[in-house]
Amino acid sequence: MTEISRTVSTALQSLRQREQTSRLAAEISDVSKEVTTGLKANPYDDLGHRSADAIAIRMQITRNDGFLTSNALLDRR
Repeated sequence: MTEISRTVSTALQSLRQREQTSRLAAEISDVSKEVTTGLKANPYDDLGHRSADAIAIRMQITRNDGFLTSNALLDRR
């Protein structure tokens, strides 16, 4: 019985080490991207729940710019 508990314990420990290694590799990748580009790797992660608001505002600005471009084109006709 103790052999089974040791095996499970060792398996869980191995799984935790792999998860931590994977998490650290992803973190290194993000930091590397930030250093290379000078920009945040995941800018919306820092905003948290407000990221949806930022995306909605950006889409609204893009839509308004499209309307302005269309109106300017129609004015030239």
